[in-house]
Amino acid sequence: MQCSLCPFGRICLRWGRAISLHLDRAEIACALECLTEVLDCSGCAFALGQGPFCASHTADGYYYLVCRERVTLRLSEDEARSLQNILSSAQNVLAQSSAMAAQIM
Repeated sequence: MQCSLCPFGRICLRWGRAISLHLDRAEIACALECLTEVLDCSGCAFALGQGPFCASHTADGYYYLVCRERVTLRLSEDEARSLQNILSSAQNVLAQSSAMAAQIM
């Protein structure tokens, strides 16, 4: 997984060579909330976000993050925790860039 700031104020999340998601601040917050809820809440097997994301932990031991009803990421626990950290960092980067833009204006 790779994460970078796009020139349009979004975060580009690349998964391997096949998937590239461009997420705005609200989408990152929703994805992070869903993923965190499923990872950190014992007994919580499904989290339906308020936006275009939902997450689940299934009997096969994998975590699934459904993005915009079109893309489903199947993640091991390590990959899910790594994505959680990446999304958290991305959220901080966007907050800092927004704060810097506000100071310039």
